[in-house]
Amino acid sequence: MMLKAFIKEGIDLFWPQDLTCNVCLKELEKDEKDLCPDCVATIRVIGDTVCKHCGKLIDQAVEAHAVYGFKCKECQEHFSYFKKHRSYALYEGGMKKALMDLKYKGKTHHLKYLIGCMNEVMGANPDFLGCDLVVPVPIHILRRAERGYNQTEFLARGICDSRPSLTYLNVLKRSKPTKKLKILDKEARKLMLKDAIILNKKVNAPLEGKRVLLVDDIYTTGTTLDACAKTLYEAGVDEVMCITVAMGY
Repeated sequence: MMLKAFIKEGIDLFWPQDLTCNVCLKELEKDEKDLCPDCVATIRVIGDTVCKHCGKLIDQAVEAHAVYGFKCKECQEHFSYFKKHRSYALYEGGMKKALMDLKYKGKTHHLKYLIGCMNEVMGANPDFLGCDLVVPVPIHILRRAERGYNQTEFLARGICDSRPSLTYLNVLKRSKPTKKLKILDKEARKLMLKDAIILNKKVNAPLEGKRVLLVDDIYTTGTTLDACAKTLYEAGVDEVMCITVAMGY
C-alpha cells in the first residue's frame, strides 16, 4: 500500500495528468484531455472486427468472418486454455512508447492513462466483470530485481481499484528465468515456457471454481497468457479471461 501511495503522489507531483500529455509529457491545451493531438494520431484503438477468441484484428469481410465462427485462422487450428482475450490498441506509436517507458525505463507517469485504457476494455466486455479474481502475469525474481517491479502488477491493481467487485491475487510465479520472448517464434516460446509458470505457494487462496481475469501489458502470440491459464486450470479455476493494454502483430 505504501508503494502504491508513493507512486500516486509521484505521478501527481511531477506529471500532473490534467496538464500534460500522458505519453510525451507535452503541455496540453485547455480543451485537450489525456493525450496531445500528435500522440492521439499514433494510437490505433482496436475496433469490433476481431477474432472472438484472441481479439486480433480480422482482415476480411464480416460475412466471411462469420463462416469461420468469427475466429482467426490461428484460433481455429490451435487450442487455448484461456476463454477470451481483448486488448485496447495496437502496439505501435505512442502506445508502444508508453509501455516501453513503463516496462524498461521505470517511468510510471503513464500508469493512470494505461489503466484507463484497460478500463475501457472492461466496459466493452461485461463478461470480464463477472470474474472473481484479477491475476497479474508474473516475471522471474531475477528480472524483478533488475527492474525493481513488475509493471503488470501495477496494471492489475489499477483495475481492481476501479472495480470493487474484483479481488487482486498475485498467485502465479515464474519458476525459472527465460529469454526475452519477443525474439522467439510461437513454438520456441511454448518450449521456453514449459513448466515455467507455477503457483506461488506463499499465496494460500482458494482457486477452485473461480473465474480469473489474467492481466498482462502486451499480447503477441498469446503463449505466455496460455501458459498462465494452463497453470490456473490445473489448480481448479473454472474459467480464464485475459486483458492487455496493447496487441502486437
